[in-house]
Amino acid sequence: MAIDEFDTIDMLTNSPEQLTLVITDPDTLIKEDRCYALKRKLQCYKMALENGRFRDENTGWKNTIVKVSAAAEPTAEMKNLSELTFDVDGTTYRVPVTYDITESKYHLDNDNKTHLVDPEYNYQNLTECIVTLAKEYIKCEIFTPFGFTWDRDGETRTIDVSFFPPEQQIDAVKVALQESISKDDGIQAVAVGYDVLAIHPDQSEKTDAIAIDLEHRGGRPLTRIVHYKVVDGEVETLTPYSVPKHGELFQASVNSPDNELNQDAVEANVVGDSESEDGSDDWLESLPTLCFVLIAGADGNIDKKEISDFENSLSKNSRHSNPLVQSIFSAAHSRIQKDLVEILESAKSNAGALLIRLAACKAIAVEKAPEHADEFFELLIEMSTPVAAASGGFMGFGSKIGKQEKTMLSALEQLLRGKEWE
Repeated sequence: MAIDEFDTIDMLTNSPEQLTLVITDPDTLIKEDRCYALKRKLQCYKMALENGRFRDENTGWKNTIVKVSAAAEPTAEMKNLSELTFDVDGTTYRVPVTYDITESKYHLDNDNKTHLVDPEYNYQNLTECIVTLAKEYIKCEIFTPFGFTWDRDGETRTIDVSFFPPEQQIDAVKVALQESISKDDGIQAVAVGYDVLAIHPDQSEKTDAIAIDLEHRGGRPLTRIVHYKVVDGEVETLTPYSVPKHGELFQASVNSPDNELNQDAVEANVVGDSESEDGSDDWLESLPTLCFVLIAGADGNIDKKEISDFENSLSKNSRHSNPLVQSIFSAAHSRIQKDLVEILESAKSNAGALLIRLAACKAIAVEKAPEHADEFFELLIEMSTPVAAASGGFMGFGSKIGKQEKTMLSALEQLLRGKEWE
């Protein structure tokens, strides 16, 4: 079993007599985070040692020792972690934890980038990125939630979900960040910025603030609060303060059945093969109905006439010259009732996840038939526009596209034509 199924072991020396595990303790971590990171690593080692396949690959496991290569004096709390215990077949094994002070690996040479993975360094830079962008949003009075990722090279990437309905934006950011984390193990930290009302420690009433949820692969999750006020068109901020939070993104189980947002993010990465063993063809065949529900149901209501008109469109396009369109629309027509029930039920519990599903279906279509996908996407948009107009009309009459339908149509167009999560 690969050790990275548990976490990264900084160094592993294995012999028939002894297994040595090494933990590197960087000096740039604040005291609390140093101990938190150590506890997390020891827990990962415990999980590894209790796994039979890992023990089979490391014959000296009965005589394991853990060495902490510390770049600074260990804290008193860290020194109390002097032993790791693990159980195998009812027997408890005790592993001594020792500390060695070594030269900081952060200062080996000018080109060393190890500091770029440090939680506090990441959090500080992400906080600055969030606050800088949030100030511009506040000036324009369009402060919608957004996200950032930070990779091991110190590169950042912005997650924009402004095209989602307001009530779905924070969930959409988190799903997008989970998707990014699952695809790129180089991402070290992520952040979500959003507008809140909060009580400053020195005040008694709620005031405007920028909330920044921060998570790191090896650091403690936290939320930083930055209170602000607008004076003569400029945004003035107070010194940030931190409050603890639960991990949601790096710590979330990618297979957890009760984490619907995360499960949809995992499914969004699935690309189907021709045999559809992963169910991706099933999703793709439901894509026309998914688009219909997103637009027609944007106002919370889908009537029988809308469904009847949609069925006619499916039937018409099942004879399209584009083979992908012909195949998908023909299948969608035969399963429309089943798909309507399933998608509408999904919308009740987690409407935001439907747009994640749409992004997943796009990826499946591009993989399945790249030469026909663009025409397929344009046809879906072309079909959705009159649906939006009909849904936005008054009592079934007129052709004005309502605000809700316009927002959802814009989201659909951006996802089908543009780059996801940019």
